[in-house]
Amino acid sequence: MSKPIRYDSLLVRDLATELNGALAGQPLYGVRLERGSRLLELETTEASWRWALHPQNGEVFRAARAHIDANVVLPRRARIECVVSVPDERILEIHIRGEGDSTHGGTAERIIIELLTNQWNALALAAGNRIIHVLRPRSAGSRTLMTGDTYTAPA
Repeated sequence: MSKPIRYDSLLVRDLATELNGALAGQPLYGVRLERGSRLLELETTEASWRWALHPQNGEVFRAARAHIDANVVLPRRARIECVVSVPDERILEIHIRGEGDSTHGGTAERIIIELLTNQWNALALAAGNRIIHVLRPRSAGSRTLMTGDTYTAPA
């Protein structure tokens, strides 16, 4: 049995750089957040990307493209604009661009991946940082991660 990955801000920065090189500009056909298995899936032209977000199994891997059962609403002709990390944090952001008006708040503009201690999570955000889907809904202190709430990064 292997040891779980311990992410730090430098590892997350390098991972964001690597994922940006692989994903930036790719059409995005689907995003799925699976609560039971704590899985984030992205379907692009070239591959399906799967990320296990469980502290005991934190791998991200590329698999042959397969149609996923998407549960996040994307803009028409969605593309991954870039993958970046928040400076000095263990947070990745996948920025999404597409056609149409996203100001009504129903389509994802960003996927946030938090790799903080044992509280790994993924969220889909619409305009105004409104949470439209969350892998692990929860409240901790003054921070609430629930559909419909406004996302705030951890203190």
